[in-house]
This record gives sequence, structure tokens and C-alpha cells, in this order.
Amino acid sequence: MSEVDFNFMNQVNTGANGPRSPKCSVDSFIRDGQKIQLGDTEVTVVETPGHTPGCISLIFPVKQDGKSYNVGQWGGTGAPQGLAEKKAYRNSIDYFEKYVKAAHATVEITAHLFAENGYAKLENAGDRTSGDINPFEIGEEGFANYLNDLRKSIDAAIAEQAQKNNS
Repeated sequence: MSEVDFNFMNQVNTGANGPRSPKCSVDSFIRDGQKIQLGDTEVTVVETPGHTPGCISLIFPVKQDGKSYNVGQWGGTGAPQGLAEKKAYRNSIDYFEKYVKAAHATVEITAHLFAENGYAKLENAGDRTSGDINPFEIGEEGFANYLNDLRKSIDAAIAEQAQKNNS
């Protein structure tokens, strides 16, 4: 985990980090742009603050039916409450998009299966046979559309909150 989120998780005691939330220890902190080697797979860490102050997203390769794909995992499922955090979230979408484009990512997965119809997609992926399209494989254009939808959603939330703040 990032050091920023470690501090957030262990110092904030309200909301999702309230008393029922366990506090954690970390052996080492990850950082933006870091490459983590897991066997023959390299995972790239992308800091995408907003959902949490030290939120991360990931880019990594996968293989299916003998073909390689690059995955983008947006870690920021769920917009934050505060206006500054919403703006950070918006900037993080643009930042993550640079990594997605550079990797030619065509597979989008979520950090939380309850979002984006994740459970159904996972079930469909498990039921597929060789040659069937994986529901997580959306292509580069599909990934661009996914990020554009995130932008539209957070832009609307920013505009709504800014309007409330000015009222």
C-alpha cells in the first residue's frame, strides 16, 4: 500500500476507517511508477489519489487462450466526498489514462466486484469456453469510453458540489 494510504487508514477513525475497521501494518510501501515483479509478471503501480488520499491503480499483463492482454485496474471505485478530493480524483483519471494508453490496455477490471457489474462479469468469464470473448476485455476504445464515463460522472459531481458551496 502507499504510505499516504497507510497513514490515512491508521490515523483516521471515522467513516470507513471507524473503530470497526482494522488497522494494518506494512512491510514496505509502494510508490508511483514502481514495477513489482510477481514471478514472470510485472505490475506497474500508478498513484491515483481521490477515492482515498493514497489510492493506487495497476497495469499488468494477462494471458488467455495463448494471447496476451494488458489490464488496467482503476483503484478508485467510488467518488470521494470532499471537493478537493473530487478534483484530485478527476486529475487521477487523466494521469491513469496515460499509463493505460502507453500499455495499450484492453482489459478493465475493478477493485470492487460490487461495482460495474463485476460479479456477473466474473461469472460469465468463468463460464466461457475457449475462443469466447471475455467480458472484461473491452478494447482500447472501450477503455477510453470507460475513463470518459468516469470523467463525466466526477465532473458532474464537482459541478454540483461547487454550486452547493456557492449557494
